[in-house]
Parts: sequence; C-alpha cells; structure tokens
Amino acid sequence: MPPRQDMSHRGDTEHTRERVFGSQEALIDSTGNTNNAEWDSPLNDRQHNNTAPVPHYGNSDQQSYANHNLSVIREGEASVGTEYAPRNTEVDALQEELKSTNDRLDNAQSSLQTLQWQLKYATDRLQLLSEERRRLEMRSDTLMEEKQALEGERDQLLKQSQQGGSQRLIENLTKKGERLRAERDMLKSKERKRMIFFVTTTIEFLAYCVAVGCVVKKASSWGVTSEVSDYVSNAISSWAH
Repeated sequence: MPPRQDMSHRGDTEHTRERVFGSQEALIDSTGNTNNAEWDSPLNDRQHNNTAPVPHYGNSDQQSYANHNLSVIREGEASVGTEYAPRNTEVDALQEELKSTNDRLDNAQSSLQTLQWQLKYATDRLQLLSEERRRLEMRSDTLMEEKQALEGERDQLLKQSQQGGSQRLIENLTKKGERLRAERDMLKSKERKRMIFFVTTTIEFLAYCVAVGCVVKKASSWGVTSEVSDYVSNAISSWAH
C-alpha cells in the first residue's frame, strides 16, 4: 500500500498564493490612496471571461512588486520540496527491496528450469531402458524357441541312438543346449540387474530433485542472496552431467 500523502503543505501554498497575488480587499498604491480595483481569483476570471482588471501601479512599483512575488514563489517551492525528501528516500528503499526480490525470483526460476531439464533427461533415459528391455525380451523368446528346437532334435537323436546312433553327436547336442541355456540365464540376469539399477537411480534422482526444490523454495522465502542460488544451480548442473 503506498504511503499516505501529507497534505499539510496545502495550507502553506494557499498562504503563499495570498501573499503573491494579494487578497480581494482594496489595494493601496504608492501615493497612499485607496485603489478600488479588484484582484480577482481564477474563479472570478472565468466568470468575467478572463478579463480581470489589473491594479494601477507605476513602473517602479510594478517591478518591485514582481520581484517580491518571485522571491516568495521560490521560498514556497523550496519549503514544499524539503517536505518530500524523506518520502523520496522511502520510495528508493522500496525500489531497492523490489529489485532484490526480483533477483531472487529469477534465481529460483533458473533453478526450477534446471530441475525440469533434469526430469526430462530422466524420462528420456527411462524410455530408452524400456526399449532395451523389450529387445532383450525378444532375444530371450528367440533363444527359448532355439532351445525347444534343440531339445526336439536331441530327443530325436536319442531315439536314433537307441537304434544304434552316435553317442558323441548326442553329447555335442547336449552341450550346445546347456550353452544356450546358460546364455539365456545370463541375459535374464543382466536384464534384472539393469532394471534394479535404473529403478534405484530414478528414485534417488527424484528424491534429490524434491530436496533441491524445497531448498530453493525455502531459500527464496528466507531472502537468500543470488550467490547461494547460483551455487545451488551449479551443483545441480554438475550432478546431472
């Protein structure tokens, strides 16, 4: 709310105007005679079509009267100007405070933008890992089909061996099946480890983002300086890289 204006100077202004322009009483010229000419106010000027009468003075009296009026006007302006000096100082202080608040708001906005970029990076990373998981699942299905085909071939060879087939061929096929089974198990284990690592990293990152967001918000409400906000933003950027 703007400060209430002090209107006490209006009385001084009216008094100054009365001293400068005189009152509506009769004026006395330099000879001591009463002059019946009126010194009309601006309202009377409008009523008389701006043709207010001018008091009759000699040249020297008019010059001295004009000089006197000029000095009185300057004194009035000087007195009115000093009354507003403390108020101007208060306005300057409020402007400085507003500028500081705007700077803190800009720093908080920059930190928020950094967090948004990091969240986008985490989302893209999650999408890439999901695609990799689908590829691994497809590879696992392919290996499972190969395993089933080899098992069928092995069973057929076993039947042939019972009929006098080669025992060595059966052993080779068995070893090949075991190798494929081990490869499938290794792929499943690798996929499981990657998913566990991704979930753990994502949880830690989100917790870190929430903590940093709370710190920036509290720092803005506490009136933290721009140096601290810049330090927090730099720390977030370095952690993301």
